[in-house]
Amino acid sequence: CVPGRSCLGGTCVEGRFTPVTLTTATEGHQARGIALDLDAARVLWVSGTRSVVFATENAANGSTEPLAELGSGTRVSMLTRAGGSLFISEWATSDLRRMPLEGNITVATVATAEGAGRYWEPVVGNGWIYWITGVPREPEQDPEAPDTPRQIWAARADQADQRGLPVLGGDMNVGGLALDATHLYWTAMELGGAQVTVWRMALGEPSEPESIASIGIDPDERPGDIEVGERLYWIAGANIYAADKDGSGAGVLAAADYPRRLVVDSTFVYWYTPGAKQIRRVRTSGGATETLADTSFIGGLVQDCGALYWTTVGSAESPSTVHRLAK
Repeated sequence: CVPGRSCLGGTCVEGRFTPVTLTTATEGHQARGIALDLDAARVLWVSGTRSVVFATENAANGSTEPLAELGSGTRVSMLTRAGGSLFISEWATSDLRRMPLEGNITVATVATAEGAGRYWEPVVGNGWIYWITGVPREPEQDPEAPDTPRQIWAARADQADQRGLPVLGGDMNVGGLALDATHLYWTAMELGGAQVTVWRMALGEPSEPESIASIGIDPDERPGDIEVGERLYWIAGANIYAADKDGSGAGVLAAADYPRRLVVDSTFVYWYTPGAKQIRRVRTSGGATETLADTSFIGGLVQDCGALYWTTVGSAESPSTVHRLAK
């Protein structure tokens, strides 16, 4: 802990801030995707089991209210905030939905494509939304299976009832999406391959992408999340890698024990390690890895300038929760 810094409602134990529980999901709900509405000082999250979007006051044991119910037959998964709208992906279908955060709250279908959205977060930029689906070859094939092709789709973020435009198809395993002011970035490897490649494409309607970096991994490992800061940071197998935005200088940033859910600020790269059940970080310049918190399996991880926020999916031993941790 840093003297003089706020712990945002937590305490300091052995030099570490402790997480604050913002809310605990009621019985029958499991918190999955998470997003921030900083203007209204609230945290938005979705129940994957009941398809309800909730808003929780950004305070310890803050009040929680439902914002929208998406109805039976849907199973919503991940959230992305962009401007005054919340974008919602579905676990079992390719549908993307949009919900305004002010005024008359109605949920519209932005676009459909093929496959299932599972737990891949969509990204929004320059008036477009991009998302990943797993597209099974056989009726019983799991969209998340290692041998299932994953595709990237694009649609106008401000329109409705569109057919998604293909960005990437073929026999590829896609890890995650990220964007900056000019480009969409993603990680991918050929099915059965042993090399993770970072690609980028100019924002807007799908166009020819370019490969900018490649990393060799074991054939049974997979690409993971990617984030953009001053440089690129991405997961491939057990490690986190970094490179300049043109792909130069690519190399291992941290050995991370098969991380998931990557976020980046100007100083640190943060992630979740499922095996150890810990949130960790490393400086963007590299160095020693630091453990920030112990937590059960997380659904989503987001940040603002001063804190990390995440959901836990819950289990028989611990309920599903929404947490905040001072950086």
